[in-house]
Amino acid sequence: PPVFEPGSIRTDLVSLVDVQPTLLDLAGAAREADDAPRRSLARTSREVPAFVVGENDRPVSGIEQMKEAFPRFDTRTIDHRMRMLRTGTHKLIWRSSGRHELYDVAGDPGELVDLAEREPERLAEMISTLETWMAEREDTPRPPRFRSRDENAKQQLRALGYIE
Repeated sequence: PPVFEPGSIRTDLVSLVDVQPTLLDLAGAAREADDAPRRSLARTSREVPAFVVGENDRPVSGIEQMKEAFPRFDTRTIDHRMRMLRTGTHKLIWRSSGRHELYDVAGDPGELVDLAEREPERLAEMISTLETWMAEREDTPRPPRFRSRDENAKQQLRALGYIE
């Protein structure tokens, strides 16, 4: 698209949630006026975020399937929620189990050295930023529950663990 210089590389923080508004802008389609925290990468006036967050809820159906298929597998290693907070230089991996990781992605892009114990102040600061972000979204309404009249589609989604 003419908005992007051919071969250009973005160095600012972007998130997967930015893809949809970017594609809608490029297609010239209308979208919700306030769809924060999603941002269109096609808009030059967009605010560059100080951080981006990724979320992964507890994989309930996957854990039950693991217990059935591998009864001796200790599912406690995966039975938790995870979030990721990424700044321009660091990445926090937060787990509801309390086991957190901290990486200097600028100096250690392979995330080989966990700095959580060596940099407790930075770890605490990033956890605080993430907790503030989470608290601000507690009252955000969730998307409506999936409703379909297509029984075949519902059965397939149920088999995959997406709906109950």
